[in-house]
Amino acid sequence: MKHILKHIIFSILGLPILGVFAQTYTIPDPVFLNHLKTTYSGLIDSQNKLVGSQAATFTDTLRINSLGLTSLEGVQYFVNLRGINASNNNLTTLPKIGRMSNLQTLNVINNNLSSLADLDSLANLTNLYASNNSLSLLPSLNKNLKIQNLHLSYNNLALLPALDVNINLRIIDVSNNKLTSLPDLSNLILLQRLYCTENKITVLPSLTNLVNLKRIRFSKNLLTSPPDFSANKNLTEIYADSNMLTRAPDISSISTLSILQIQNNYLTFDDLFILKSRLSIVDYSPQFYTLQNDTIFTKEKQNIVLTSSFSDTTKTLAYKWYINGTLLASTNTPFYNLDNVSFSDSGKYEVRVLSPTYSLLVLSVDYINLKVASQLICPVLVFAKLDTLLPTCTSLGKVKLNWRAKYVDSVSFKLFNKDNLKESMPNSQNEFTDLRSGEYAILITPNDSNCIGNLTQDFTLVSKKCNEMVLTPNNDGKEDSLYFSQTGKAEIINDKGKLVKELQLPTSWDGSTSNGFLPQGYYLVNINNGKEYLHVSIIY
Repeated sequence: MKHILKHIIFSILGLPILGVFAQTYTIPDPVFLNHLKTTYSGLIDSQNKLVGSQAATFTDTLRINSLGLTSLEGVQYFVNLRGINASNNNLTTLPKIGRMSNLQTLNVINNNLSSLADLDSLANLTNLYASNNSLSLLPSLNKNLKIQNLHLSYNNLALLPALDVNINLRIIDVSNNKLTSLPDLSNLILLQRLYCTENKITVLPSLTNLVNLKRIRFSKNLLTSPPDFSANKNLTEIYADSNMLTRAPDISSISTLSILQIQNNYLTFDDLFILKSRLSIVDYSPQFYTLQNDTIFTKEKQNIVLTSSFSDTTKTLAYKWYINGTLLASTNTPFYNLDNVSFSDSGKYEVRVLSPTYSLLVLSVDYINLKVASQLICPVLVFAKLDTLLPTCTSLGKVKLNWRAKYVDSVSFKLFNKDNLKESMPNSQNEFTDLRSGEYAILITPNDSNCIGNLTQDFTLVSKKCNEMVLTPNNDGKEDSLYFSQTGKAEIINDKGKLVKELQLPTSWDGSTSNGFLPQGYYLVNINNGKEYLHVSIIY
């Protein structure tokens, strides 16, 4: 009995002694470890380990932003946090944070995350800030029923999960991603802001149930028609610019609207007339197909015609011409003549296309930079592309030049072989043919007496590998000579394009010339003026 009682006493006394040894965890990121050690007293023990019981006492927001962290391993033991601010770090992954049932805000903006941890257990998550990362996939949010703010801009998302159960959402920002569509939003009655700028969206989902929507931004997408805004009577701003809209949105039922951006679409004056009573809040100019920003180079004493890119022969339009912001003239044609130009005519010209019946309605603004000089240096090519057909053992190479000129009507070409400085001209198709492997340069010159300057395009032709004939003239009885069964004439040409031997066919050849045996290397055999080519490798 005494022995049993003693055992019970030791067992009872042993309980608190065992409890002294609290669970500890390693923090692998030294910066994270040092920050916890110096900022939060008592979290790190003498062995540089995180004390789990101390971490569990934190109930506020853990602020570990802008530290250059590469790992958050260890943060999952702060199980009672309400917020994590780990923005502006170098994180590529997140640890499993599923035990943080009290977490309300997760902020990982400006990191290098390609994915997020499973969020299913975060029943109280209210704010998810994950913009400026590399996210290509978003986990399901169907257990995060309290989420209100979803910020995912500047990622690589091509698809969003279903959001129909997230009825508490107030803000969705998925701008600057790779989205082609948005999920159904009809249940999100509390939604106030929807931002999806700079994606590849062609059609927005129905907005008719979003009666609390105040701001919507879908600039820089591929919409051809605006959404129906008739039920969104609380809207204050609509950003719809830089799409492919061919008609203006109907805003007649929205009295609260203060901003409407619809510039850089495909609208006409007829589309804009319906908005003329609200033009004070509308940014509509210019439209895509009328935008122009060109530079004209000319010499003195020339006659120049400035031309607007927009005209409509079915309507009488007004054109106002400016130089450096000062009004020059008003015309009813898209042309403005400058005769006998001088240096003083140089400047930035602007033409505004207006409706004569409503003078405030400017559809397009074109800019033309005029530069007048005594001698004109023409920037010759806008685009120059070489299409090459590489030489093989049975055919020679070919190069075709595709070009588009600006400021000049035509150009001339010359081809130079850098190995032997040989000069050649193209045929009528702008092609250079019969080219062997080597270094080349094409000289492109404007055919305009008013222009000086040229452009040089360098390129290299390398023979494609093909089946070779091997010649090893070392008197071992194997491949000491080649037999050509064809009739006619053959030319042996070295890799520099130089003729080194002529043969009358049929005949055998052992690799020799009048000057002895050819050095080791690659040779082209031209049979009967190009009817057939063979590639020979001489090896010793």
